[in-house]
Amino acid sequence: MKLERNIDPVFRNRFFFACVGLLVPLWIGWSAQNHHVDVKLTGSSHIESLPGKILAFSVRVSNLMNAVQRVEPYLVLPATWRTLSKPAPFDLPPAASELRLITLSVPAEASVGQYEVRYGVKDTLAAEVTLGVTVLAVRQLEVRFLEGPRFVVAGEQYRAIFILYNRGNVRDDIRLTVRSSAGFAATADSMTFRLGPRDSRVIPVVVRTLSTLPEKVQDVLEVAARMVQDSVTIVRATSSVDVVPRAARSEDQFHRYPLHARFRVAGGEGASGTQLELLGSGNFSGQSNDRVEFFVRTPDIQAKSVLGQRDEYRLSYRSDAFELYAGDRKYDLSPLTEYGRYGFGGGGRVRMGDVTAGAFVNENRFFQPRQPQQGGFVNYRFKPKTELTFNVLRKEDLQERTMFSLRGLLPVLANSDMDVEYGRGLSAGWNDGAYALRLNGYERQLAYDVRVVHSGAHYPGYYHDLDFKTANFNFAPGRNIRIEGYYRDEERNLGRDTTLGYAPRDRFYQLGFGYADFVSVFYRSNIQQDLMPNPRYRRGERTLQVRSGYGFSAGNVLVNMDYGTTRDELLGKNNPFQRLSLALNLRPGEKHNYNFGIEYAKDKNIFSDEVQERISASLNTWLMLLHNIQVTTTIYGARTNAVISQTFYLIDLTVEQSFAWGHTLLFRGRQTSFTPSALGPDRSYMVEYSMPIGVPIERIKTSGSLRGKVIDIESGKSLQNVLLYAGGSVSITDEDGEFSFQALKPDTHYVQIDMASVGLNRVPTQVMPRQIGIKGGEESRLDVGVIRSAFVSGTIMLYSLGEALPSDTARQAFLEVGGHANALLELSSGVEVHRRVTDNRGRFSFGDLRPGQWTLRVLDGNLPPNHYVEKESFDVMIDPGERKQYAMRVLPRRRRIQIIEEGKTIQQAQPTQEQTPDLARKTCTVVPRNDRSGFVVQLAAWSSEQSARSAARVAEKLTNATAMVERIARGFRIRLGAFKTREEAEAMCRRLSNLK
Repeated sequence: MKLERNIDPVFRNRFFFACVGLLVPLWIGWSAQNHHVDVKLTGSSHIESLPGKILAFSVRVSNLMNAVQRVEPYLVLPATWRTLSKPAPFDLPPAASELRLITLSVPAEASVGQYEVRYGVKDTLAAEVTLGVTVLAVRQLEVRFLEGPRFVVAGEQYRAIFILYNRGNVRDDIRLTVRSSAGFAATADSMTFRLGPRDSRVIPVVVRTLSTLPEKVQDVLEVAARMVQDSVTIVRATSSVDVVPRAARSEDQFHRYPLHARFRVAGGEGASGTQLELLGSGNFSGQSNDRVEFFVRTPDIQAKSVLGQRDEYRLSYRSDAFELYAGDRKYDLSPLTEYGRYGFGGGGRVRMGDVTAGAFVNENRFFQPRQPQQGGFVNYRFKPKTELTFNVLRKEDLQERTMFSLRGLLPVLANSDMDVEYGRGLSAGWNDGAYALRLNGYERQLAYDVRVVHSGAHYPGYYHDLDFKTANFNFAPGRNIRIEGYYRDEERNLGRDTTLGYAPRDRFYQLGFGYADFVSVFYRSNIQQDLMPNPRYRRGERTLQVRSGYGFSAGNVLVNMDYGTTRDELLGKNNPFQRLSLALNLRPGEKHNYNFGIEYAKDKNIFSDEVQERISASLNTWLMLLHNIQVTTTIYGARTNAVISQTFYLIDLTVEQSFAWGHTLLFRGRQTSFTPSALGPDRSYMVEYSMPIGVPIERIKTSGSLRGKVIDIESGKSLQNVLLYAGGSVSITDEDGEFSFQALKPDTHYVQIDMASVGLNRVPTQVMPRQIGIKGGEESRLDVGVIRSAFVSGTIMLYSLGEALPSDTARQAFLEVGGHANALLELSSGVEVHRRVTDNRGRFSFGDLRPGQWTLRVLDGNLPPNHYVEKESFDVMIDPGERKQYAMRVLPRRRRIQIIEEGKTIQQAQPTQEQTPDLARKTCTVVPRNDRSGFVVQLAAWSSEQSARSAARVAEKLTNATAMVERIARGFRIRLGAFKTREEAEAMCRRLSNLK
């Protein structure tokens, strides 16, 4: 005891660690000697896969002992993952190694994430390897239209059914957008919801139509869906419904010329004026393609209000062969003669085969001097995109000027066009020329546009005393990568005329690249100089611009930053500047939109060295209220801080009310202010009322009528008070079941029955609406029969393969798993098509069917991997009032495995033929199926489930019929086949009893 107390603590610690150091190597050596088998991966320890794929990897199993080892491998998989072949025990010779191939299936419904697959062998110390598997994200949506009415009465609501599938493996929030082309109010039960991988959701959409429709319209309903995390990909589906007025009315007996009238009052700051505007566009005969257009706005009130407009007058007539026009409009000829001039005049053109000729005269409308102008052209078209045109133009201002040009259009490459023109001009004794060329086109990844214009100092055309060159391109080397470039060089006063004061030249180029809408970078250079011998200016600007944008489901945001320097070469000054801007667009719904922008700029005046700061902001909003009121607002403000500060703001408000009969009432107000100013704010307003007018031109000389009768086909009785619609007209049957439509316009009409007036569980014998042609001066006949409707329902059940012993690889029996959900079925008669989706118990039903021959089939089974529908279609014959049921099975496929190793195909060994059970001694009976749709053969009984399954596999091989094993009170029995008649089932029993 005394000795222990005297032991040095430092010595005791060193002694302990020395012992540990000796024991650890001994333990490792002992472990290595007792570790009989080693397992290693032959490839990467981590792989990636998409859902629903087959993966294969190999391991090397080595015997570390000098004796044969019995290797018992095991495989640990994530939940719901399956191997295509279970690892079986094998013998490994001494000091040998063997490659083992493992094949497994990644479930189609596997979620994105990291998973582990472990393979090992049972040993004294278990040897095991782990393979990491990353299941990649798949974002994929699909939306389909299921069912909806083809016709609805105006003022009523209709219901359209869509279905949305999440075909991916990511759970995400889904955002819907519903839009009616006719502007009706359309809503889904939920516009935002969460959808899991491989899930689906039925989307009912309710559309409320307007009762004040003046005529039939076709409403196209669109449902668009997108994932919140993937705002780029949008899927859409549409349905179409005809909406007809409920109110009875006769067809218009006149052909009318469409005219639109507007009455406007505008004013501000103590002054106001009224203005009338008439716009017409149409033909004067229902049998002609000619078109007459005119526009009149009078008087001129722009001087009384900034919201007022100038007076305008124009008239045109256009047919297939020629065109005539007169009044206020844009007059153009060609780039080198007249590119575009607003004036008052007249002209026309005539087309004769491939030759077109035209001429015009005009003068200035609002400026002095009037400058009269006359022009003409002759064009010959050789073939599409290949033309030659001769132009001539004469104009007068201070002196007379005449120009001639020849212009050609021709394709250069498959996707490239060239526009080339040469002109000569005479003016005050001078004869000068000009030429212009433009080449634009696109290739797979490149779009380009090159333009060159040169006009002499005395050429009197649209371009005068000018040398102009531009080129731009857009190159996309990758999916989201783009490279852009732009160059412009413009020089004027080519003759260096000193009376003009300047000979300006402006050179600009820009080069940049971008990635999608996220980021882009541009470098700009702009050099402006006077080319006179004693230049008055020479300055340059260099800028670096960075843009960044981001789009999301409800809008987008854009940030722009400019940094640069302006240099005055004559003064030798450098003045830096910067500009920052932010733009935000929000679209939270279809009925409102918001745009917000703010900009800040700071620079220095190149002449006075004064630092200037400018900040501006704007807000634009658009709102739709109560489906027919639009409100638009613009607010803008800017302030400049310098020696003299300046402030400007603008507020603009527009409210527009639309009425059901096509009239609109609009109010617009604006206020602007600029300081410093002695005038104060400027206020202006405008009120406008517009309405369509149909001017009767001629009476429609012929009309037709339609008569018919509605009867119950089964009883032969006439049906009273049944509503029918033909286009915009309505009729109701009398006590004899008769109806009539008078004064129908000669055309194709569609007749429909109001099903609510027919009665429950009844349908027309003909598909409605029914198309019928009405001829002028004739009476057409249409009788409509009504009959009791039929009903078809059923189930789709999912089955799996039963378990088998490792030594018994014969065919397994099928085990019922449960109802198969989200399968899409179609019931078609060749004329009508109905679609349904099974519920979570695999059930489906079709109601209100017309009796007759139908075909029931699985359109989209939404099947699990490696499954198939046993019978995809049925011929269905239904009688009036009959109800039929059908059962379908989704069965697993048996797959064959091939292992490819070192360029050779090694087939899996075929199982040994099992002993044929004594089927002939079993009791064979014929019983009806559960759904009463046929008969099955029943064999009983076996004492164990294993022996019953073995017998079921043999029975399937011998008979090619499907077998199922069921538990009964005294053991197990087999139900075999599906026979249409009892005789077929009894014949199978006799066949089984004769087996040896």
